[in-house]
Amino acid sequence: MIPRRFTIRTAMLAVLIAAIAFAFGPYVLRRAKYINHYQRLSETAAKWKRQPHHCEGYTFQAANGTWLLVSTAEQIVADDYSTATYDGATPDPSRFFVVPPGKWVDTIDDVFAVWDEYD
Repeated sequence: MIPRRFTIRTAMLAVLIAAIAFAFGPYVLRRAKYINHYQRLSETAAKWKRQPHHCEGYTFQAANGTWLLVSTAEQIVADDYSTATYDGATPDPSRFFVVPPGKWVDTIDDVFAVWDEYD
């Protein structure tokens, strides 16, 4: 019996499947990892009023023991991210402040992408 060779079509299909896995794999795994928090944060963030001198946020402890925080206003963050203190800054009308690392992101998906680096 003579083995059949792979065709160029088979190679292209394998490359397409690998590209799709590399493009969407991290997103799908992140959503599965934070499935409960994603839904709660989405519902909570929709209710935030973002009023001046009022900081609203969502905090939870990750599996590795790191505390993760997202809020409507910038906070002063300790060097080791152990504490974050609201300093009275005006909330951003559309972005989220993520601790750690203490930076602004645009969407809830970006919040979890940043947290994925610390958990």
